[in-house]
Amino acid sequence: MNVKQTKPKSFSEILDDTFRLVKENFSSLFFLVLVSLGPLYLIQALFMLLSGKSFFRETGEGGFLSNLNQTENGADFQGTLPINTDSIALLITYIVIISITGIVLYIISQSSIVLATKKIHEGEAWSIKQVIKQAFSRFWPLLGSSLLFILMIVGAFAFTVLTYVGVARTYLTSIGGTIALFIIATLALAALFIFLFTKVSMFFVAVTFEHVAPGMKKSWNLIKGRFWPTFGMYVVCYIIISMVGSVVNLIMTAILGGSVLGSMVSYLVTLITTIIFFVAYTLLYIDLKTRNEAGDLKDMISSYKQDENPETPSL
Repeated sequence: MNVKQTKPKSFSEILDDTFRLVKENFSSLFFLVLVSLGPLYLIQALFMLLSGKSFFRETGEGGFLSNLNQTENGADFQGTLPINTDSIALLITYIVIISITGIVLYIISQSSIVLATKKIHEGEAWSIKQVIKQAFSRFWPLLGSSLLFILMIVGAFAFTVLTYVGVARTYLTSIGGTIALFIIATLALAALFIFLFTKVSMFFVAVTFEHVAPGMKKSWNLIKGRFWPTFGMYVVCYIIISMVGSVVNLIMTAILGGSVLGSMVSYLVTLITTIIFFVAYTLLYIDLKTRNEAGDLKDMISSYKQDENPETPSL
């Protein structure tokens, strides 16, 4: 992983490069994401302790199987939040601090991984301080682009739902017709979401590398002709991350309950899956850019040949 990519790679090659890069640089990448994203999880752990959560294990009736059963069935409402909800003031403080801190640190952490991955891939020297500093220099464009991305997805969702409601109220009177329209609208909404999400998904790395904002047009052009491989990569990464996260969370909750220690172990796994996803995301971008630049070069060569050898006019 020390030669700049000069030719496109297949789907499997990108996955192989992802796990190879993570394996060979795991300690440095893990320390990077721990430094950039770790403070968020420390704050969460602190709030859990302040709210009365046990550090080693939540006390209660039942053993391992009881905890496992509670985990599978969703136990109670407090399991959806990392802190007890008895204190409204503590809950509001938690939500405000975690929201603000999370937005900042997630953007910086993700951008830092992207920058580090590119440097590793191209054999360049890098340091944690260097990539975090570069990530901070792109914070505001990344924040604005991320908010625009969210608004675009939410807007598409709202438009589809409102269209469905309007058509259903105006033209449909039977239950069967309403159900059929609901199924069609659901499929259309899913297809629209997948299409828009995939086509503009490269905005984050484009804003990080190329100093463009919001990067939607750049992403759209890069993914032109590569929609299904790009979507497939996201699906594979999602499956891997979901399986690993679910298994670890299930085991930790069964053994340690909703304790602070169990949550911290789950957070560490989240750091690892974050690394895997954003390494794959960056390598996918590099491949798309290589393909795009190769296509532009071919067009330039073709145009140059036409200029050098104009067609002889027919008599």
